[in-house]
Amino acid sequence: MQKLYLRSNFKGNIKKYVLIFFVPTLLVYLSGVFYFLIFPHQFDPELPVLKEIQAATDSAGIPVQSLLLITILQTLLLGPVINIIPTMGEELGWRGYLLPKLREFFSDPVALVITGVIWGIWHIPVIAMGHNYGTDYPGYPWLGVLAMIVFCVTLGIIEGYATIKLDSAIPAAMIHSTVNATAALPIYLAKSGYNPILGPAITGLVGGLPLMVVAIVLLVIVNRSRNITKPCR
Repeated sequence: MQKLYLRSNFKGNIKKYVLIFFVPTLLVYLSGVFYFLIFPHQFDPELPVLKEIQAATDSAGIPVQSLLLITILQTLLLGPVINIIPTMGEELGWRGYLLPKLREFFSDPVALVITGVIWGIWHIPVIAMGHNYGTDYPGYPWLGVLAMIVFCVTLGIIEGYATIKLDSAIPAAMIHSTVNATAALPIYLAKSGYNPILGPAITGLVGGLPLMVVAIVLLVIVNRSRNITKPCR
């Protein structure tokens, strides 16, 4: 019976878990910075999106800048654990079962990419319903599907690398949880009318470029590695 990578293997890997705790959030912030450097006209320091959210909630009495700071601190400190139960449910399937199975038949880089493609395709129904990208963009829904597959391959490489190195699906669930909790943060700084296919969220093709760079570096590392244990058939 195949193991599902449920053990954390925390002992001896504290530094790696610290990186897993904080780096995904920093990548989300970096995605926003990169997007607004490319599209500076889309940046709005008045936080119009956050003001709309504030008006619809019970936080109307809090200054919007303070609300942004609270949101950033919450996601930075709680992001890796706030969604851990639902993301662990997913990651036991993707990184705990599918990835090890694919590694039995393919090289690690190929297995990582295939897992990400399947993960992205799995999202087609919710993308068609407007998840992440809405429905009001040129090329709907297939351009959104393509962007989501690219994002899932990219994030899946990072999550899969963490799973392989730590022999556990828990790091992947933590990364997934962090991204779910923080992905919308750059949107708070955007003017209305931005194209979600491009960004500023990390799920966009431009906003996601910093994440892609990390994924490519990890693919190169995995491809050069000769000491990662393959799962037994």
